[in-house]
Amino acid sequence: FFSMFGTYSEKFSFDTGCGLPGRVFQSGVPAWGQFISEAHPSMFERRGGAIQFGVKSAVGIPIESPNVGRVVLVMYSKYDRMHNSSLLERLMDDLKLLNPAPRWKLVVDVGQAKDGKNCPSSLHQPPVIQKAATASPQSPQSADPLDDEKNKQINELIFLLGEQIPLDMNSTLGQQIHGIMSLRLILLRPSRTPEEEALVTTILVLYQSYLQAGRPGQDIACMLARDFCFHLQHGVQQQMMMSFSQGMQQQSSLLRTPSSGN
Repeated sequence: FFSMFGTYSEKFSFDTGCGLPGRVFQSGVPAWGQFISEAHPSMFERRGGAIQFGVKSAVGIPIESPNVGRVVLVMYSKYDRMHNSSLLERLMDDLKLLNPAPRWKLVVDVGQAKDGKNCPSSLHQPPVIQKAATASPQSPQSADPLDDEKNKQINELIFLLGEQIPLDMNSTLGQQIHGIMSLRLILLRPSRTPEEEALVTTILVLYQSYLQAGRPGQDIACMLARDFCFHLQHGVQQQMMMSFSQGMQQQSSLLRTPSSGN
């Protein structure tokens, strides 16, 4: 689950002072967070992922690096760890001895917060990563407009689902939290299986139909979560039926095979 939470977290970025990493980076003071799966998104913006993957506690530690300045190390636990000042001090002392010197260059492009006060939510549409163009005289127009449009719709849907992550698990949206988070996780994946890609295409068609019908974002998120769970369950049932049919065909073939030696 932690590796999946890591994949989920890779799609987030934090401005200075925003989110647990941003607050620790700005203050230079370690932070110990408990019950983060119950925290308000303004305090822990990956709350939806914490709920889905069972992450309950987090510790952010500032570390000074000789070549990139301050970096923040965040550790997570699936248990509600009580704040432990002595443990935190030992961790900081040990990490200082490592003197980390990353060999990568970090480039972050963030938007300006409104009035310099409000943090841009990481639940919003993830930043688009632009790849450097390479000379290709044989294929000057290598980009597929259909793929670009599909990726645009996927980013819009990721944004919408993140914006609609509920705080109240007893609400209508709260009852669909598993479908919302599962769908969002598949959309965030850099690569998908052919079956997952077909399911994503179906969801995007439904998404566009709900938009054209003028449905509000909350209704769209709820309906898409239900659609996703239905199609996912239907796909599993089809696979089971195909496996059962293949098994019956193999058994029938064996029964028809004449025995030798008579």
